[in-house]
Amino acid sequence: MKKILLFFILLSTFSFSFDYQLSLDTFGPLIRVGLKRFESNSIYIKSINGNLLIKYNNKTSILSKNDSIKITYYNNKIKILNSITNKIIIKKLDIISMFDISKNGKTYSTYRGELELLPHNNHILPINIVRTEEYLYSVVPSEIGFSFPDEAIKAQAVAARTYLFYSMKNKKFDLYDVEDGVTSQVYLGYNKENKRINDLINQTENQVITYNGKYINALFHASSGGYTANSEDVWGSKIPYLRSVDDRKNDIESPRRHWSYKINKQDFSKLIGFKVSYIKIIEIKSKRAKKVKIIGDKTITISGDKLRQIVGYSKIFSTMFTIKSSGNYFYFSGSGSGHGVGLPQWSAYTLAKKGKNYIEILKKYYQGVSIKSINYQIAEK
Repeated sequence: MKKILLFFILLSTFSFSFDYQLSLDTFGPLIRVGLKRFESNSIYIKSINGNLLIKYNNKTSILSKNDSIKITYYNNKIKILNSITNKIIIKKLDIISMFDISKNGKTYSTYRGELELLPHNNHILPINIVRTEEYLYSVVPSEIGFSFPDEAIKAQAVAARTYLFYSMKNKKFDLYDVEDGVTSQVYLGYNKENKRINDLINQTENQVITYNGKYINALFHASSGGYTANSEDVWGSKIPYLRSVDDRKNDIESPRRHWSYKINKQDFSKLIGFKVSYIKIIEIKSKRAKKVKIIGDKTITISGDKLRQIVGYSKIFSTMFTIKSSGNYFYFSGSGSGHGVGLPQWSAYTLAKKGKNYIEILKKYYQGVSIKSINYQIAEK
């Protein structure tokens, strides 16, 4: 580990101003992202492009460009150098500074913004504090990739921004606004950014989807399989703007338009926890398996989504499936990928190719909504 320059003096003697780092008008309010994939007993931080300021207790340290430091969990606190603290704040001293973070000191990921480290559940929890639009620069390509048409990318950007503000408003988490994985939206940091995608996100700046003046729960998924689902057919709660849509003319490009999977009955029984002889779909909603009865040494009824979770989301791609038993195997034949509610990304792809703009795409899959620009000065408060 390289030597870092230390300044152990009171914070009050510092008069650094970080306002220049990001413009609120341009990049939106600060948000807190729990970097759950880096939650660990040890975390390595490296300074990229410029210097970083590390604050803890009443001390500060300067982490110079390309230098790194190891921070460890210690008895419900955090150990940094020879100090024990309850919280560490890492800020950038140069406008071009970023930080790298790693769990093993070998494989790093780069992030914009600032970093807060807290002891949590016997680990160090990293929280990235970043502006809204710069968060979206990573989320949009992480969720939809780079190859989709412009209007599909813009639709994804507005949906992702709306989902963020909806999550912040509803306060699902205590220590941060959203997580960096599929429990919120996939956020992989600066390494995932792409100039074309950033430019398209900028073209939708400040825009969100509302219903009766409130942010919607802008759910999205990969592929509808020909029909999107009513919200209550998947999760039980009826939401007026999340209605089933006949999508057969648009879900034509998806690599998961049709799929199949077979699993050995013995292997399936191990996953379930008892010997299984038969699987029967007993309730179908929005053309999806809402409830499934599993029959064998026991008989249980579970949701179609729970079955996906048990077998694996990467094997049973959606709940739009049929099941056949033959010999030693269960055969699944299905369509689509994901939960099926809200915006299907591959249908957005097709509609964009047909000449539809992002507002038309969004209004097809979120019924009765409005697309509005919000005032970030107000949102910051």
